[in-house]
This record gives sequence, C-alpha cells and structure tokens, in this order.
Amino acid sequence: MKEFVAEIVSLGQLRHRNLVQLLGYCRRKGELLLVYDFMPNGSLDKFLFDHPKSKLNWGQSVLNGKLGDFGLARLYEHGSNPETTHVVGTLGYIAPELTRTGKASTSTDVYSFGAFLLEVACGRRPIDTRALPEKMILHDVVLDCWRRGAILEAADPKLESEYAVEEVELVLKLGLLCANQIELARPSMRQVMQFLEGESPLPELSSDGISESVIAMRSGEVLDDLRSCSSATGSVFEGR
Repeated sequence: MKEFVAEIVSLGQLRHRNLVQLLGYCRRKGELLLVYDFMPNGSLDKFLFDHPKSKLNWGQSVLNGKLGDFGLARLYEHGSNPETTHVVGTLGYIAPELTRTGKASTSTDVYSFGAFLLEVACGRRPIDTRALPEKMILHDVVLDCWRRGAILEAADPKLESEYAVEEVELVLKLGLLCANQIELARPSMRQVMQFLEGESPLPELSSDGISESVIAMRSGEVLDDLRSCSSATGSVFEGR
C-alpha cells in the first residue's frame, strides 16, 4: 500500500497538456480506485469503434488528445519475480523488441504512436482478429496499399473522401515509418513532430516502408552515443 500511494503521489505531480490529470485515489470496500479529470468526450477508442452512427470528420480526428493511465505499468509489476519479464500493453501497439527485452524506450513509444496514427487514419484497430489473415494486421494492409501506389485506399471509408489528401497521405506514410519492425528505421519523436508540423518534408519510403535517410541519421545518433560513452569511460580510466 505504501508503494502504491507513493507511486500515485508521483504520478499526480505530473503536469502536461496531453496527459489526463490524475487527481488522487480512494479506497472503498477493499478496492483501490483512481480518480482522474473528467473527459467529457470519452475515449477516442470508443468514439471510433463503439458508436456506429457517429463519425469523426478529418478535422476532428485528433482534436486535443490526452493520454490516460500514464506510468501505471510499474504498479502492475509490483511483487513479481525480478527475473520474469511482464510486457504490459495492448497487442498491436507493442514494439517487437519490447517482447524480447521487456524494456520500454523512446523508440518503442514511437512505434506505439505509429500504430495510433494508422488507427485514426484508417478507422481500424492495429490488429483485427475478425478479419481475414491477410487483412488482420493494419500496418501490413497500409503497406500493401503503398506498394500498389494506392495508399489512400487504406483511409477510413467513413471519411467518405472528405479530407485533405496530402494530410492523410502524410499520416499514413508517417504511421508506416513509425511502426516499422526495425527499430533503427523509426524516426525520433522530434522528427515526427517536425514532419507533422511541416517543418521538415517526410523522406521517401521504400516498398518496405523504410527510409534510408532516417536509418542513416539514427545510426549516426547511436554511433555518437557510443563515442560519448567510450570517451567518458576512457577519461575515468585515465584518471586512475
């Protein structure tokens, strides 16, 4: 209980315009309930999939999004065997390397964001178990459309083509880039924002949804980090 309260207090101190504010908790009949800010529009998931008679037009598809349940994965792992890895998340948003290492990173967050972009633009969940095998994985569906030169066929049919073509193309291509299976092929979140805000043009994608320029840049970042670590380690040894 002390660890739970300490974690809730820590989360409650987070302030960000894109996080649903955690107000506190209450204990009632043996249950622990978390209290958040009231979100009058509900969740995007329910609006996309649970209200068949309503739809979001392209101008409404992002609105002012906020992330809920932020940072609660650590509570899930409380009391677990330290040698056992628990991957917490929703299937379809989890980067493949996370299932191997069990460690989240900024790159796994980019993967999840890419899955989210595709979900909003296509009006489909990242994984649809009711679909035919070749249509089950949304990323694969969009990638197939891109290979055929018809990426807009993946757009949400409920939009009825009432959207800015260049904006939908950008979101679909960026979704492919971010949700790539190869970690180094994903852009940084800083780059993602630059693409979305029009500060940088989206690089050309190969038939596999990969950008060579992004891989080169990310590889350069890794090398710089390794050089920095090597330099720092060398300084320590030289000091001895």
